[in-house]
Amino acid sequence: MSGSLSAWLKMSEAKTETDMTPPDLRLIYESGQRTEAFRLAKERRAQHPGDEVAGEICVDYLFHMGRFEDCTDEARRVVAHQPKALKIWLAMAQAYGFTAEYDKAAACLQEAIAYLPEETILRNHLGIIYRMAGRTKDALEVFRECARRDPGGKWNEYNMLWGFLYEPGDYAAETFAGLCEEHG
Repeated sequence: MSGSLSAWLKMSEAKTETDMTPPDLRLIYESGQRTEAFRLAKERRAQHPGDEVAGEICVDYLFHMGRFEDCTDEARRVVAHQPKALKIWLAMAQAYGFTAEYDKAAACLQEAIAYLPEETILRNHLGIIYRMAGRTKDALEVFRECARRDPGGKWNEYNMLWGFLYEPGDYAAETFAGLCEEHG
C-alpha cells in the first residue's frame, strides 16, 4: 500500500482498502492518484460488479491511458449492470470515435438512446459521429431532432451549421448570419 493511500485511509472512515466506498474511490482518483484508484476500483468491481462509480473510474482511466479497446470492453461490462450510466455510454462512444470505429460508436449511442431517450447529449454525439463518418444527411437529421427535443440547447445552432458547412444551400448562410448577429 502506498504512503499516500495509507494517509487517505487514516482520514477516511474505511478501515482497509476493501472498506473504501465509491466516494472514497472518487476522491482518490480526483486527487491525482489515478493508478492507485484504478487498481482499487478494479478490485471493487470484482466484488461489486454493479458499482457505477468504480466502473466510471475504470473506464475513465483506461480512456485517458489511450487503452481504447480495454475501455470499450470495460464500459460494456459496466452498462450490462448499469444501463443508464450516461458517462459510461459517452466514454464508450468516444473511445470508438478515437479509433475511427464510427459504426460501433453510432450503434453504442443508439443503444444508449434506447435506455436514456431524454438525454439529448447522446443524440448530439450521434450527430457528431455521423458527421465524422461522412454521413452528413444522417447527422443533420439527428441535429434537427436535438433541436426539436431541446429548442434552447446550447449546441443546436453550432451543430446545424457544422452539419451544413460543406453542403451548398441557404441554410448555412442563414444560420451563420444569425450567429453573427447574436454574438456580435
